[in-house]
Amino acid sequence: MPSGRLCLQVYSPYYRAEWVQRWKEDKPGDLISKIPSIVKLLIAEAPGLAEKVKLEREKADLEWQKHQLQMAEWKRKEEEKRQLKAIQESREQLEAVIQTWAKVNSIHAFFADIEGSAQRLDGVSREAVMERLANAKELIGDLDALKHFADWKPPLLKGGE
Repeated sequence: MPSGRLCLQVYSPYYRAEWVQRWKEDKPGDLISKIPSIVKLLIAEAPGLAEKVKLEREKADLEWQKHQLQMAEWKRKEEEKRQLKAIQESREQLEAVIQTWAKVNSIHAFFADIEGSAQRLDGVSREAVMERLANAKELIGDLDALKHFADWKPPLLKGGE
């Protein structure tokens, strides 16, 4: 509720340097008589408040530097994790290529064995086996292991190596 009395409030506008002083009128109009003592107090408090602002700025700078170091460490660890993951994924992909190679070689060996065995058969039997072998090769499809190896993506190591 309005009282008809004034209040003077002085404060520090600096975020970390909190400082507030209030003077209230006991009766309307008596704040004017307090002005000389208010001015003396403000002049006396100014150096201490300035020192507090300086200390808080230094503290904020240290916190910022600490935060920057923490962020750099976090980024380094994330890059390390990403690198390890890329290496693991590349290793798994290469192992799949090697398994494909083993399968391709096994199929090539199988077909070569059938073809060698067919060469020892008489004409009609050999033609039947060779036709059947051609159908099997067509069913299996492309057996080029080099194509699979060409699709393998080696990991990008530090420095783009």
